[in-house]
Amino acid sequence: IIIENSYSKENFKKQIKFRIKKYGVLKFIDEVIYRLYESIIQKSSSIYKKYFENANSLEVEYFSEKINDKETELKIHQFNPDILIVFGTSIVKENIFMIPKIGTLNIHPGINPKYKGAGSFWALKNKDFSHYGFTIHLVDKGIDTGDIILSKKVTFDKSHLVLPTMYSNFTIEASSSLIDILTYLKQNNKLPMSNSLTDESGYNTWLGMSDYVSMRWKNRNV
Repeated sequence: IIIENSYSKENFKKQIKFRIKKYGVLKFIDEVIYRLYESIIQKSSSIYKKYFENANSLEVEYFSEKINDKETELKIHQFNPDILIVFGTSIVKENIFMIPKIGTLNIHPGINPKYKGAGSFWALKNKDFSHYGFTIHLVDKGIDTGDIILSKKVTFDKSHLVLPTMYSNFTIEASSSLIDILTYLKQNNKLPMSNSLTDESGYNTWLGMSDYVSMRWKNRNV
């Protein structure tokens, strides 16, 4: 297990500069307000408490300041992995995702290709329940553009309107699917590929508090 410290001082400063430059000050403030709100309600989420509060007790091999830096690259080479699985990291670059013999898999909380990026939140906001779920795909040079191994729709529950609960449920279901994928790989010496992406749907960016309030309002009667 390698954990990226995405909230290190250096990374945080770079993220602030990048997002203000790309989206403007007001959008950035909107995002920060939502992130603060999410961090508060996450602690009160029953499913988060049940499954993830003890995550710090896991045996971590390495803490990375930057997932694509030379130190992390050397550490992964030492493991000589057949496969890497990433979830919730920064964008993984070629020097990392090309290391394993078989490939690098990403657990993405959205149905690709329609909901790349901050996927399933935007499916909720659009009330697009036919594309509400997660994707496990190979990592390539793009963002959530790699060949799909598995896409799975998730049944919407009103508790999912609290996003930490939604993401916690997705993580649990995706973990079960990942076990099935790895079992198939062990038995067949290949990954159970689903399809290559042909739809060039756009990337869905991070959400702000205004987006979250709008999503809750649109789904008030669901």
